[in-house]
Amino acid sequence: MSSVVVEVDGEKAALNVARDATQIKENERALDEARQWLSVQVKELTSTQMRLRAEIAEREIAERLATEREATLRKIFQASPDVITVRRLSDGRYLDINREFSFTGYSREEILRIRHPHPRRFRKPRSTPLS
Repeated sequence: MSSVVVEVDGEKAALNVARDATQIKENERALDEARQWLSVQVKELTSTQMRLRAEIAEREIAERLATEREATLRKIFQASPDVITVRRLSDGRYLDINREFSFTGYSREEILRIRHPHPRRFRKPRSTPLS
């Protein structure tokens, strides 16, 4: 309840205001509960965000290492003095060949278009001169 002295028609009067504070108290209690719940949710989300950031950092490191290792293996593959081929067993299609395969006379593009169910020796037929 609150009161204030006011003048009404030249006379002093007390203006009293009373209101039921039950609803206000209930609203304040509900607001406090909501704040507490939100605080818990924020903490959980913050924790989850930190875990996700750590996972992202780990994946980025793993991807960088995988890329570096792939580059190293690619260099070894191409620098090998031996012929190396990668061929799919299901249809015999060549997926990759190294530089040494060039001794066959076929271009890389030609070989990668060829499908062989069984491996075979490659030698480009020599053209015979017309005599």
